[in-house]
Amino acid sequence: MIKNNFLVLGNTGFVGKHLHSYLNKKIKKYKIYGFGSKKIDLSNDKKAKKLSKFINKKSIIFFLSFNKTQRNATVKDLEKNLSIIKNFNKIIEVKKPKKIIFFSTQSVYGEDTNNLNTTEKTLPDPTSYYGIAKYLAERLLKKICDKKEIPLVVARIPRVYGEGDSIKNYGPTMFLDNFVKGNDFSVWGNGEEKRDYIYINDLNNIIFKLANNSFKGLINVCSGKSYSFKNIITILEKVSNKKIKIKKMKRTREKVHHIMNNALLKKVVGGYKFTHLEQNLDKLYNKYKFYEKH
Repeated sequence: MIKNNFLVLGNTGFVGKHLHSYLNKKIKKYKIYGFGSKKIDLSNDKKAKKLSKFINKKSIIFFLSFNKTQRNATVKDLEKNLSIIKNFNKIIEVKKPKKIIFFSTQSVYGEDTNNLNTTEKTLPDPTSYYGIAKYLAERLLKKICDKKEIPLVVARIPRVYGEGDSIKNYGPTMFLDNFVKGNDFSVWGNGEEKRDYIYINDLNNIIFKLANNSFKGLINVCSGKSYSFKNIITILEKVSNKKIKIKKMKRTREKVHHIMNNALLKKVVGGYKFTHLEQNLDKLYNKYKFYEKH
């Protein structure tokens, strides 16, 4: 008898690690597999074939395997990511899973494009090698999934934050780290650009819902509430009861907003209640402050 199983491809990164842990706690009767590049290197044609033996017609695959270099990415990074998708497509053409959820990014809509109401119908306009690679991966996966009749969910996700996130990520986590340590830091211009953020726990809950319903296609996975960098600083000042010196850097490009619309998501998963950035930063600040003292 073939049993359901779940595969987390890319389970060593921040999001993948949390998702793998979440699934292990949530699901007791099914097998949860997790693979990072050290276990199965999907960019290598021969090594990627090892994945085949873990896939059956009841497998749900969470696809996070990707070279995540964004700011300083090169053509080589793009080529590596395309190799990952190419090798994965070869596998699922032979071993058909039950469903695939591909973790894409808001970046496909354009890092330098001003978007005040980004819906699933907003035209892609990626400018980084990372964004371009994600969009190409979406299209290549859709092509093979349409051919093999594999349900595919493409989840376009904004900046994810939470415990374990890199402090190098400009936004909630980087700002939070500086408030905990009492360090001065810099923002571009007046920090007025608006962005969407999603808490890691909320992301896991939503992704699990998408894995277990009949939806397939493209969807924005976001809270639908945007904040400016200035808003985040104000929240952290209140949470920490500190005033940190904020330096203003001269902009090197135009100010743009990236505001996502989650109307489709609400229709698909129902009345999910997202946690607020304020309460999450309060919780994380106190947790990190405790770590600093001990």
